[in-house]
Amino acid sequence: MTERRRHPRATVDLGAWLVWEHTSQSAVIRNIGAGGALIIAPGLEVPVRGRIQVDFSLGHGRIAVDAAVRHCPRPGWLGVEFLGLSAETIREIEHYVGRQHATERVKGHAPG
Repeated sequence: MTERRRHPRATVDLGAWLVWEHTSQSAVIRNIGAGGALIIAPGLEVPVRGRIQVDFSLGHGRIAVDAAVRHCPRPGWLGVEFLGLSAETIREIEHYVGRQHATERVKGHAPG
């Protein structure tokens, strides 16, 4: 499968809070990049093109972003595109992804 993303993503395990319509619940971000994320939110069924708010932390305070659901690979899994991010938030996410990739490279070369 050809990668269509404009921004690299990192595999993560980040706690998040989602708000959709009159529902809010905790979730887990499984991968993240400046363009979006894959979020696991069991029991939350948001339709493709639905809009949600995602609240999470990368270690330096909370980030709250609006997102559009682009695909649902499984029930409760949401592939989202972040909308209207500030330049500062984009830089923060890109920096975080870069740190995650550097950590993965170090772990990959660590003695077994």
